[in-house]
Amino acid sequence: MRQTLLFTSAALVALALTACGGDRRPAGGDSGTGSTCSSDAECDDGFPCTVDTCGVDNTCGHTAIDARCAAGERCTTTSGCFASSDCTTDPDCDDGNFCNGIETCSVEFGCEPAAAPRACDDSDACTLDSCDTTSDMCVFACDSSRAECMCPAPAPPCDGVFDITPAPSGSCALGMVNFNVSQVTFSCPGPILSVSAMTSSWAPMTQTPRPTGADFMVETVVAGGCEEHYTLTGTFSDPDHFTGMLTTTYIDTDGFSCSFGGCANHSFPVTGTRRP
Repeated sequence: MRQTLLFTSAALVALALTACGGDRRPAGGDSGTGSTCSSDAECDDGFPCTVDTCGVDNTCGHTAIDARCAAGERCTTTSGCFASSDCTTDPDCDDGNFCNGIETCSVEFGCEPAAAPRACDDSDACTLDSCDTTSDMCVFACDSSRAECMCPAPAPPCDGVFDITPAPSGSCALGMVNFNVSQVTFSCPGPILSVSAMTSSWAPMTQTPRPTGADFMVETVVAGGCEEHYTLTGTFSDPDHFTGMLTTTYIDTDGFSCSFGGCANHSFPVTGTRRP
């Protein structure tokens, strides 16, 4: 089974990896020189100091124009406008952006911008390779769209609100037992998986320790003369969807509240879909 792999900057240096898409370009910019295109507009890299064109071979090209930068700055195709500074070693020139490549120190000109973005390529056809500018890491995620890659199913998420369909609901014991589970919220306080039913008054359903595979089983108990037990089991097919079962079980702790209140055990098949 393939797993998602994360490599830090130090690990990449040890592996002698060099360059990946992901720099300071605004979202929506093209992926760089050589990208396939049909018009100049498709080649916009988000840097005002570059001229972006779609060539006769239908690939993008970017030309740096220093005059479009502020005084003392130079235009680069990897970082946009770049201000050189005095330096003695390459680390002195690190701009803090792991994904836009490795800046270097020139004895004559000072800090030089990266020649190319960092390459995050693990040469594995079953991974989707990207560069995470927030975590400063190359990310190699298993391509779940390809069955032959045998990607592992995702573990339950630690955040997000999910719509539940059909929404289980019920009322008994003269209204003392009342629930309507149309939405649930996933969270992970410490080692616990917690699932809160937003439209019901019971405490969050929990599982300890939280699962590492795609399957989960969370439960909660509501004390009383009619003791209520709620259990939600499910399996995630991807981070945004799961299928499962909500089970309600009632126990008479006073000898009559559940039985005479018409509370019956029940299992509801459910589907969970992450809200946008």
